[in-house]
Amino acid sequence: MKRGFLRIISLTLGCALLAAGFSGCGPAPEPKPQKTTTGFDSFEITYYWGPQGDSLITDKWFWEAAAEAGFTSVPLENASTEANKTALGLLRECGLTCSALFDARMLRVLSRSYSEEEIEKIVKEVVDDYADYADVIKGWWIIDEPSAAQFKKLGALVAAIKKVDPERNTFIDLFPTYAKAESQLKADDYQNYVDRFMVETVPQYMSYDHYHFRINNKAKKGFYTNFEIIRKAALDAGIDYMMIDLLTKYGDKNIADVTRTQLLWEVNMCLLYGAKRISHFTYFVNQAMVNEGWNNACVNDRHEKYPHFEDAKVVNTYALPLGRELFNKKSEAVFHLVSDPATLEEGCTAYESYGALGAVTGDDFAISFFSDGCFMIMNRQFLDGETNTIVMNGVAAGPEYFDTATASWKPFETKNADGAYTHTFAAAEALLFRVK
Repeated sequence: MKRGFLRIISLTLGCALLAAGFSGCGPAPEPKPQKTTTGFDSFEITYYWGPQGDSLITDKWFWEAAAEAGFTSVPLENASTEANKTALGLLRECGLTCSALFDARMLRVLSRSYSEEEIEKIVKEVVDDYADYADVIKGWWIIDEPSAAQFKKLGALVAAIKKVDPERNTFIDLFPTYAKAESQLKADDYQNYVDRFMVETVPQYMSYDHYHFRINNKAKKGFYTNFEIIRKAALDAGIDYMMIDLLTKYGDKNIADVTRTQLLWEVNMCLLYGAKRISHFTYFVNQAMVNEGWNNACVNDRHEKYPHFEDAKVVNTYALPLGRELFNKKSEAVFHLVSDPATLEEGCTAYESYGALGAVTGDDFAISFFSDGCFMIMNRQFLDGETNTIVMNGVAAGPEYFDTATASWKPFETKNADGAYTHTFAAAEALLFRVK
C-alpha cells in the first residue's frame, strides 16, 4: 500500500517502440463533442508522491525534470504555505500546473466537528492565501485512502470547496479492492465503500490506486473488477475518474519492478476503461525510502534519474495525444475477448459483437467503445514477446486509426489472405479505430 497518510524509453527507443506497434489511437472528430462528464478541465499526466518538504519542493531541478519526463500537472505535498507559493511560481516557469495542492489547514476539518460556516471560513482562508497562483492550481489535495468513517466530514469539506472555489477540484484517493474491509475500508465490502463515498462525500471526481503487478511476472487478481466498480460509479454520477498505477517498486517484497511494457499496459488499460487522467506512483524517492526497499522511481533527492525516468518519459509522450483525443469522449462499453468467458473477473463482460467493430476473431483482448462510435482494442498480455492477432470480420471498409506519433488519423490497410482487416498486437499495445 502507500506510505502512511501521505503515501509514502530514451526518446529514440520510444520512437522505435512506436514504429513497432506502440502507436496508440484516439478519436478526433470535427467538431469535438461536448464532454458529458465533469471533474477535469483537460487531460493531464500526473503522479502521486513527489519531493516532500520545503527544501525539496523549492528546488527547481525536480520540476524541470518532471516536465522533461512528460508530466503536465503535479501535486505539491507536505510543505509549508510559503514553500508552496515558491514552488507554484517554479511550476509556472516550467510550464506545469499543480494537480493537487496540500495545505495542512484544510485537514483541520477532519480533526473535530465544525459548522458549515466554520468550514467555509477555513477554505476561504486557504484559497485567498494562494490567490496569486490561481492560474497554476487545478485542485486541492485532501486525503489519501480514507475509511468510510471519514466520508461525511470529507463531504462537508468538498461542499465548502465547491462553494468557495468552484473552479478547482478536490483530490481524494480511494483504497483498492484488496484493502481490508474491517480495518481499512470500515465498510461492509468494497462496493459498499464506493457507494457510501458517492453518497456521503459527493466527490468532484474519483481517484483510486491499484498496484497490479507482482514479482515473477505475476499479476494480482481484482484489477479489472476494480475498474468496473469505479467506472460504473463515475459514469452513474457523471464525473471523471483516474487510477494511480504502479511505477516504483516499494517496501512490499512482492511488488514488481515494472517493465516499460507493463507501464504501457497500465496506461493503455486506464484509457481503454475511460479514465480522464493518468497518474503514476511514484515520481520521487529519498534515501530513507530506499533503505526501506523502495527503488526505481523517476528521480531521487540527490538529483539522480532512475531507469523509470526514461520509461515514464516515453510512455507519457505516447499517452498525452491519446488522452487528449479521448478526453471529450464518454466511455460507452468495455468488453473482454477471451476463449473462456468463465475466467473473467467479476463485473467483466465477454465480447460478442458490438458497434462498428462487429464480429471479430481473436483471444485475450480488451475492447472498449466510446460515444462517437470509435473503438479501442488492446492486447491484455503484458510480457514482452506475447503477441496476439485479431481479425475484424465485421469491418467491411474504411477503418482508420489514430497515430499518436503524429496526432492524426491514418488509413488502416492491413488485411489477411481472406481480405479481412487484421493486426498483430505486441504485448500491451492498443489501437483505437474509427470506421468512416
